[in-house]
Amino acid sequence: MYNNILDVKGLKVGQVEDRNGLTGCTVVICEEGAVCGVDVRGGGPGTRETDLLNPINMIQKVHAVVLSGGSAFGLESTCGVSKYLEENNIGFDVGVAKVPIVVGAVLFDLGFGNPKSRPNIEMGYRACQVASDTKLNQGNFGAGCGATVGKIKGIEYAMKGGIGSHSIKLPNGLVVSALVAVNAFGDVYGEPADGLVAFNLDSLPDTEGKTVKLKLKWKSFNGEKTAEFDYCTRKSTPANSAAITAGRSVLRLK
Repeated sequence: MYNNILDVKGLKVGQVEDRNGLTGCTVVICEEGAVCGVDVRGGGPGTRETDLLNPINMIQKVHAVVLSGGSAFGLESTCGVSKYLEENNIGFDVGVAKVPIVVGAVLFDLGFGNPKSRPNIEMGYRACQVASDTKLNQGNFGAGCGATVGKIKGIEYAMKGGIGSHSIKLPNGLVVSALVAVNAFGDVYGEPADGLVAFNLDSLPDTEGKTVKLKLKWKSFNGEKTAEFDYCTRKSTPANSAAITAGRSVLRLK
């Protein structure tokens, strides 16, 4: 097992990101179609085709699910996914054509990177081209590229979120899996004994663009922990300003 969503047979995942603009998209493809449901929450959701998933409607299966940055602009990436699937003869047969059923949702990352850089048709199409059923990058990839956590005091205090996945296999052979783009307003906590895995770094000095070694020590539910990684502020700020951010490091704290 891969211990991620690729343990579910018939699925492929493709991801493309703009590392300068800090945004991207992730597409999960099921060429044969898969039953899909949805629970839309929050005060400002951005979605595509979720009404189709109501059990009273005609469509029974979807061919792709897209997670994207870019806020509402990022929904354009789903059109690139539809274009790719149609070219590969994948979709709901309506007689005169096969219509790909693509659902999607977006997250807000415009305030972290370049707000003019957004997932578009080309990015969605490329994500399909690189889709794999054996490899899944986690962290600052795809829709997770511009995802952040710990924004309750403002984006300047945020730390990187990202894309993550996990799966379990039940005794009866059923595989249950999840793929999540974590873009939380607050901090992220693990299960008991895992401790705090993401938090804001609001009391660190400005490195003025220089990368330095940062050693963290904290008390988790399972005792004291330490971790060392590269750190730099995203942009220069006045010495008396608290507006600092964590560097774009991919780190798993345990």
